[in-house]
Amino acid sequence: MLYKTIFQVIMFVVEGFMIFYYGQSLFKTKKNGITIALWTSVLYLSFLLVHLNANGLINTIYLLLINFLLLFYLFDCKLKNAIFHSFILSFLMIITEFISVSVTSILFKVDFNTYTNDPNMYILNVAFSKMIYFLLCLLMTRVFNRSKGQFGSASRFWILIIVPISSLAVLSVLFNAELNMNFSEAYKIASSISAALLIISNIVLFFIYERSIRDAAELLELKAAEQKADTDKIYFEILEKNNDSLKIFTHDIKNHLLHISNLAQNEEVTDYITDLCGTVTNFGNYAMSKNKTLDIIINKYLLLCESKKIHIYFDTKTANLAFIE
Repeated sequence: MLYKTIFQVIMFVVEGFMIFYYGQSLFKTKKNGITIALWTSVLYLSFLLVHLNANGLINTIYLLLINFLLLFYLFDCKLKNAIFHSFILSFLMIITEFISVSVTSILFKVDFNTYTNDPNMYILNVAFSKMIYFLLCLLMTRVFNRSKGQFGSASRFWILIIVPISSLAVLSVLFNAELNMNFSEAYKIASSISAALLIISNIVLFFIYERSIRDAAELLELKAAEQKADTDKIYFEILEKNNDSLKIFTHDIKNHLLHISNLAQNEEVTDYITDLCGTVTNFGNYAMSKNKTLDIIINKYLLLCESKKIHIYFDTKTANLAFIE
């Protein structure tokens, strides 16, 4: 039937977006969202064509291949990680299809031929399978993020996980209702559409959740950068005051030494004081950019390098930097 084919197309695209969610939850994206969504849709629609015209082994191999391509080329995922996660995702896909058929057959006493002969039962079973698959993908992202020390908000995740579990319960009710009640064809089509929308809404919900985590992380980084900028500003103000005091101090010391040199009658004392004056002059003349903040920064790293016996060379060009805080 036509709507069965349409449902298959939708489900294969939706399955691709489950991989999209899985990938962005674990890895940084190398392409923009539109490019990833486009390639995901194209590859999974090609998988649908293979699925309709090939045997199980070829389907499995092709599934492994497209999962690998999506993870390796669209996400910042190393080769061995892409291979590992493509096997994980393919295994989950195969096992959930088996679980779906087994569970519905046992719970509702459905013969396997029912799924091939009744398009509505087939659609609901596929929807049930995809929902289990998405639930397992969510749990796997949580496991792998936890192993990397990326937790996000644990409480929010476990609250939201109630949604796909509840969706499975709703799909079970729809499945049982269609099996045991004599509904019209229009109602069966409506229930198939509802099943598809239920899965799509789950994916959208967790995409929004993932985006909120990323936004929160970026906000924390911005706040940390702002706090660092405030701390640096206070630090530079203190350094500026210390530099001003140091300049006054070195100027006074130099004058005192020159005065002592004029009073001294010993040539060795005079030479020693002359050397001291040169040292004091150099110490008081760090950084000559004519910009206070830049002078402070240069002075900071000059002192740091000198303390570690590292030679540093700098050359400043005068410019109006008053517009920089």
